Amino acid sequence: MEQVNECDDNPYAIILLGGIVYPFFYEILQSFKQGFRSYFSDMSNMANLLYIFGSIAMSISHLIDDPFSVQSKIIMIFVILLSIVRTFKFMRIFRDFSPIVTMLSQVVSDLQQFMLFYTILILLFSLLWGVIGLGNGVEVINPVFYSKYKTEESRIYGFPGIEYQVIGLFMGNLIDVFRTTVGDYNCITSSVYLNTNEIIMFWLAWSMVVIVGSIIFLNFIIAEASASYEKVSVRLAEYIQKEKANLISESEGMTPNAFKSKHNFPKYIIKREIDS
Repeated sequence: MEQVNECDDNPYAIILLGGIVYPFFYEILQSFKQGFRSYFSDMSNMANLLYIFGSIAMSISHLIDDPFSVQSKIIMIFVILLSIVRTFKFMRIFRDFSPIVTMLSQVVSDLQQFMLFYTILILLFSLLWGVIGLGNGVEVINPVFYSKYKTEESRIYGFPGIEYQVIGLFMGNLIDVFRTTVGDYNCITSSVYLNTNEIIMFWLAWSMVVIVGSIIFLNFIIAEASASYEKVSVRLAEYIQKEKANLISESEGMTPNAFKSKHNFPKYIIKREIDS
């Protein structure tokens, strides 16, 4: 009897494809109004195009292949991440969310240099784990770990660092160092299976990672984020008005002339002030 795949008939893919029609034509009109050179020089427009074509590829993959295949999952993850950015971008329209989104975008922008330095710090500290041989299953590098866990029984019941078996030990060391800097000391479990000299080296390296990465550097990031937050808070009203002006300008540019009226799109802006 032939097995029936429940995903063969997938009407939701058509619905997903229909939901991308309006953004697709919207971006086409934007490109014509702004000019192709100006449009493609803006990274936010490129992100919008990636979202649109990613959504189209996701729907086609669901129809042709299987929503639970590897390529479909990769495309869906990519589209979901872009949709998160787009969601926060459009939340600027609402009065209650506009201050939060504005402050977040400004703080993230101010922390770019710190995050780059933090990434380099994690990368270099992870090399210490590789030099010591933490969780390394090669007999020559870590004979204690090899004799304890490189057996058929341990592969069934698990061993320290088994969660990194697919991505490799190098990426596992990166993740371990990152977890250590945020207060998760899971790597200590693997240090038991080192010889005496390597254990001493591990604790020295671990202390350095905790002091520099967790205590000092994360405090610097928190302090810089607080300073950026305070700077944005002082001029928050100006940032919000700027975002609203950009949204109004975009809305006016995309509205057909037939739907424009003097009431909705006046030629003059009247500002009233109370005399002191």
